[in-house]
Amino acid sequence: MQHRFEKVPYPMLSLVRKIPTISAVVVAGLAFVAAPVSYGTAQAQSSLQELQSQLSSARRGNADAQFVVGSAYETGTFVERNAQQAVSWYLEAAKSGHLDAQFRLAKIFHAGAPGVARQVEEAVNLYRSAAQRGHPEAQNWLGYAYQHGHGVVVDNNLAVNWYETAASQGLSEAQANLGLMYLTGTGVEQDYTKAAEH
Repeated sequence: MQHRFEKVPYPMLSLVRKIPTISAVVVAGLAFVAAPVSYGTAQAQSSLQELQSQLSSARRGNADAQFVVGSAYETGTFVERNAQQAVSWYLEAAKSGHLDAQFRLAKIFHAGAPGVARQVEEAVNLYRSAAQRGHPEAQNWLGYAYQHGHGVVVDNNLAVNWYETAASQGLSEAQANLGLMYLTGTGVEQDYTKAAEH
């Protein structure tokens, strides 16, 4: 059987799990799905119908659905990839306080995307908002912004604080960043033992 691979956003895994003939592997926050080339199957149609249902819910103001639709547009899952549409749906979800939407929106603003200008200061504001409410990836990226001066003045002490906060929640990227801070003595006293622990 031939397969074709598609990127599916992590939140869309709930859709993937409903398709028993598809296998998924999560790599760096994305699921790569090996799906049969024939999308005429009942399972694939079911997933498309689920996305259409999410779109309907999103239009009625459901923040979780708005996030799923934004993710679909960001990654091009069952729709043509469109960063502007992704931003539009993430903004709607973020207005309702959806932390993952704030984080994804911040990532797009941080890097910029086709049709979306780079807005680093706005990205930092979104990271901060989600970080203060406990989002570990936003905490890590806020630490990164402070360490490297992206949208804020460099402040290695704040970078370490945010890395520690995210690392305490088990985020491996934050643990690695914190380990490097201890290894190099940046924002903390150099400590090889603590560097090795992270």
